[in-house]
Amino acid sequence: MTKQPAHFPITDPSMLHRLLPHRSPMLLIDTVLSYTEKSVVCSFNVVQDSLFLIDSFFSESGIIEHMAQTVAVHTGYSGYLNQHPTREGYIGAIKSVKVMRLPKLGQVLTSEATILYSAMEMTLVAITSIVNEVPVARAEMSTILKPKPQ
Repeated sequence: MTKQPAHFPITDPSMLHRLLPHRSPMLLIDTVLSYTEKSVVCSFNVVQDSLFLIDSFFSESGIIEHMAQTVAVHTGYSGYLNQHPTREGYIGAIKSVKVMRLPKLGQVLTSEATILYSAMEMTLVAITSIVNEVPVARAEMSTILKPKPQ
């Protein structure tokens, strides 16, 4: 049995906590804009208390973590629809990453992850991040889910 899809955008903190294992200050998703079987779009308002803010700019490592969390939302939302618990995962490998510019404090970073391949516990994705409709980063990475508890 599957749950009814949530209404988008998803901004409710309790629903975001249902979809992601991350918690503040490591939570880098504040809105889920859309979801399909093959893609997800999430955003994050760059705030003052972010661990990844350096001299009013969101760092490269923050962008990469935001991208990985976007992929985690895809896994979490799929689990939500199928009534499975949220699972932790890891970046397995980063095939490529290009950061063209850093978002500034107060800007909204939006990432779209497209599933290229998924098998067992591994997913290969292509991700594009934008600010104000301008691309700021692109990456291709694989993520791996932590084994289910016995």
